[in-house]
Amino acid sequence: MPVRNRQPRRLHQKNLLERASELAFEGRKLAIYDRETGLFSTWFVELRCAEECYRAARYGRPLSLMVVDLGADAVAQEGATELAKWLLAEGRRSDLPAYLGSGRFAVLMPETDAGAAHGAIARICQSFPGADGGVASYPYEGGNLDQLKASALRQLAGLGKDIAA
Repeated sequence: MPVRNRQPRRLHQKNLLERASELAFEGRKLAIYDRETGLFSTWFVELRCAEECYRAARYGRPLSLMVVDLGADAVAQEGATELAKWLLAEGRRSDLPAYLGSGRFAVLMPETDAGAAHGAIARICQSFPGADGGVASYPYEGGNLDQLKASALRQLAGLGKDIAA
């Protein structure tokens, strides 16, 4: 009996596996990133915040959450899209920016103390007049994303300015 060449079948199987891997990667991207802004999905930042809080506690490292509000004038999708692009272009690769909706963004900033996070807000406010921000640092203003976000939002509303000083 003649021996058949099995290489074309192996190549076909390899191509199918590569394609399946590409599709799986695309599926993960759709789940992790917000389709409108290209930033991380809120659920993903929540998951990573738990990991980063653990890391900050274990190694005694700083961790901050910055919340940025574009203000009533810039709530239009154009302003949100522009700030999302700015965060992707100007932000550190280690930061985890997410769009919260209604012109509001959250950025989880590992290895960043409150002072450095306030500096980032100042840069954003220079580029986006009318924007305002609040910062909360782990563990002082919260031990998880919900607590940090609440603290940053209180500061944004002017109820916690003394905390950040």
